[in-house]
This record gives sequence, structure tokens and C-alpha cells, in this order.
Amino acid sequence: SVLPPTKPVCPSSPAPSCEAQSCSGTFTNGNSTCTTWDYAGCRCLPSIDTPGYTCPSTLSCGTSGCQASWNSTGVANCKGTPRGCRCQPTVDTCGSRKSCDAGNCGGKFDLTTGNATCRNYYATCPCNPSDETCGAKQSCGKGNCNGGFNEDGIAVCRNFFAPCECEPTPQMCGEPLNCNVGGCTGSFTDGVATCKAKWAGCACLPTTQMCGAPQRCDTGGCDGKMVNNQPVCTGKWKGCKCLPTTQMCGQAKPCDNLGCAGGFNEANKPVCQRNWEGCACLATTTMCGKSQLCSDGGCNGSWNDNGASATCKANWPGCLCNPTTTMCGSPQDCENGGCDGDWTSSAVARCQARWAGCQCKPTSDMCGTPQLCSTDGCNGSQDGSSGYATCKGRWAGCRCRYTEGMCGNICLAPTAYFPCDSGNCKGAYNLDQINKAYCTGSPKGCPCISTENTCPEAFPGCESRNCKGALIFGSTKVAYCTLNMAGCRCIPTPNTC
Repeated sequence: SVLPPTKPVCPSSPAPSCEAQSCSGTFTNGNSTCTTWDYAGCRCLPSIDTPGYTCPSTLSCGTSGCQASWNSTGVANCKGTPRGCRCQPTVDTCGSRKSCDAGNCGGKFDLTTGNATCRNYYATCPCNPSDETCGAKQSCGKGNCNGGFNEDGIAVCRNFFAPCECEPTPQMCGEPLNCNVGGCTGSFTDGVATCKAKWAGCACLPTTQMCGAPQRCDTGGCDGKMVNNQPVCTGKWKGCKCLPTTQMCGQAKPCDNLGCAGGFNEANKPVCQRNWEGCACLATTTMCGKSQLCSDGGCNGSWNDNGASATCKANWPGCLCNPTTTMCGSPQDCENGGCDGDWTSSAVARCQARWAGCQCKPTSDMCGTPQLCSTDGCNGSQDGSSGYATCKGRWAGCRCRYTEGMCGNICLAPTAYFPCDSGNCKGAYNLDQINKAYCTGSPKGCPCISTENTCPEAFPGCESRNCKGALIFGSTKVAYCTLNMAGCRCIPTPNTC
């Protein structure tokens, strides 16, 4: 007889795999069950190989029973239930982050989240972006980067595209500091000073070593301007000192004005050395020091404003210099042409106003009353045929009075006396002074022997004015002076007779 069918006894947990020989399960109407006699209708665990079963399109690797693992092609599959089905990796599945370039990860950034994930093996797992992943640096202020400086002073993204390096913004960098402090290690790139180590990309203040020798403010893109009274580049090489142009400096001012602190540069030109450094300035008397000859030391001096002053035009321009004889030419009267001549400490007549320093011919007012030609270094001698004697040493050009020695030399007579009406003597008495006869012509001032033409018209008494008259016995028996007015007739007195 045939026994009636009995209900199979299903295995207790866990359920068998649908692929088990004792199960031969299928997936129908959303259920996976065994089809063998022993377990017909019992629940089984489906896999990718279960007839009628399709793997879920969104299956998390963290689903209970999945027991995910990576296959040889970097795909996450459940090795539990549903066995062989691909699953979406979880943090636990991915494990510790690796480089986006390692293990066929093929990492890239998701532009919607800013996160770097693998796109090949280990797809969707986060990875550490490499330089290739990050690509060219972008501004730290763009694309939700939200950049900041890390502990090493490197600008990196803190939000999207973290931790890729980015170009710091001025707000991140703050006020520029010296290029050689804080590990900045600044240098110029296309004329811009930026940090190259810490704070890389931030502008910094260049050092004198970085700037090197100053160049002209209008070359190389410098665009020099006066900043706080200093000529500095404001374009390329910003902050470096430059050599100012005449347009920048403007009209030259005295070297001791407004902090210029002028001095002579290597080319012997007066320039400001503090404020407006390098700008030409007008040399002061303190800078110039004691004036030298206009022909010395490359001064190349000449007159200004038709003789107003003589100044150097090459070395030490603007400094007063002492005019040369060539510059002065032949001496002119000290009162002519604004000369305003006067005596120097060495008793030389020189112009004090126009043509200052040039020797001039002294006026009678400057000379005063003639003194002896042998007095005070006058060293006088006769001027040609003029009959006058003038000083040739001190007080040169002033008339002086002949000494007897000079007169003797001129007259070629040992006594130095000769008749007052001889030659061009034109002798006469000076009754108000010494009552002796002197030449008024040539040689002017030399004593001469009086003649009738020389004597006063009114005869003096033989005892007046130190005449010391005496009778000359001869055919005339006339009294003559023997001392003052010697040779002139005098009126005899009882003492004379």
C-alpha cells in the first residue's frame, strides 16, 4: 500500500543554502525554498546562483548575514547571504584609508561632496588624495575648500577637497611679514615676493639681500613711488628701494631740509641719504666745507647769474669755489659792476658781492691816506712814468709815499736830492706839514732842492718855521733858509745879520 505524504521537518536555524544538494532551492514569489523531498517548502538562503533569484540593486555590505569581502577585482560581495551578490561597502568594509593612487583605486573627487573616493577597485571607499588627485592648486576661498594653514604652515582645504593644498587668500595670509622670519624663506617669483616654505604663496616683505642693488624706479615693472618719503617699487619687486627719477624727486631742495640728511655720493653729487633717498639736493655750506679753487678736483667751476657766485658744475655741484685768474680776467675797479670790493685779512682787494673772490683795483676811499711805501708790507715802487708809487705787496694798488731810499734809486744820485724844477719833478712846498720841497710830478713825493720857482711867494722870516736862515755873502748878500724851505730866501733878523 502507498503511505500518505508527511510534512517535511525543516532544519532549525540556520537555514540551509539553496544550493545545498539536499535543498535544490529556488526563488519564487519573493521566497526562497527547497524543492527536494526531504526539505520541500523549507526556507533556504539564496545566492546569486539560486534559480529565479536576482541580487538587490542596493545592498549594504553591513546587512546582517552578508559577511562582505573583497574579490580579486576589488568588488565587495557578500560571502554570507545573499552569497556572491555585490554590496555597497561600509566604513568597516573599506577599512583604513589608502592612497587614491594605490591598489588600482583610481580615486577621484566627488564634486558634489568634495570627498575623494575610489572609482575602480574598492569603489566608493574614501581614499587619501594624492597630488595627481588634487590637481593644480586652486584658491583656498573657492569651491567650498574653506582653506587654512596646517601645523606645518601649509595652506590646505578643510572642507571640500581636503586635505589638498590650495593657494592662500590675502585674508588667510594677513599682514605681510619679513620674508626671512617664521620659516617663510621668501623669494621673488616674477617680481613678487612670496613665502616658499611655511605660509607658501603668502606675500612677504623683501629683505635688502633679496632686493639687491637698487635699480631705476622706472625700469623692470618696478613702478617706483615715494612711500613714507622713500623711493620704493610698488609694482614688481614691491617694497624694494629703487633709484628715484627726476620726476619723482621734483625740484631739488636744500640738503638739510625735512629730513633729507644730504651728503655726497660716490660720484661727488649731493643727494638725500634719509628721506627722499637718492634724490638730488642743494649742497649746504656745511657739506661743502672750505671752498677750493674752481679748477681743482674736477669741480669745473663757473659763474652763476653773471657773476653772482662761482660754483662747481661737475664734482660737488652747487658748492662755492674760488675763481681762477682766468675766470676773473683783468682786475676792474672795486666799486664797479656790483663788485663791492673790500680788503681781505691778507690786505688784498677782492670783490665781496658779484665776482666774489676776484682781485679788484682799490678805490681811494679804500686806500685812505697814503702811507710810506715801506710800511706794513706795502713794498711800494714807482708805477712806470706816472710818477706815483703804489703798493705791490699788501694793499696792492694803493698809492704810497716814496722813501728816501726809493728816491735815490730813481734819481741815481747818492744824496737823493735834485733841483725841484728839473725834469718832470714840479717841486713844491707842503707848508702845512714838513715844510720841505717835494716833487708833485715824477718821482712824486721825493724831496727836491728848492729853487726860486719852488719857494713861497711871501718870504718867511729867517727864524720862523725852523727856517734857520743865514746870509750868503756874495754879490747879492741875500739871506736863505738852511733847514725847512732850504734854499728859499728869507727876511733876515738881527740874529741872522
